Amino acid sequence: MAVLDRLGERLRRRLATLSKGTRDAQRALVKVELGLNAEQFDAYLTAMHGRNLYLTGSAGVGKSHTLRHIVAGLK
Repeated sequence: MAVLDRLGERLRRRLATLSKGTRDAQRALVKVELGLNAEQFDAYLTAMHGRNLYLTGSAGVGKSHTLRHIVAGLK
């Protein structure tokens, strides 16, 4: 999880300094590195921006997986 912590912190710093086009490309790369699908990555970014979110879904859709990444990114 320490690797995910460092990745989350680097992501927050880098996204804050990038132009929109570059930011979109960076977001796509980080999404792949984290192993999240588009909806999971949207939830991750929502949490990284300090906004509230509610994760819901049926069994096996990746709620716990997403939450683990969110927690690691916020540490």
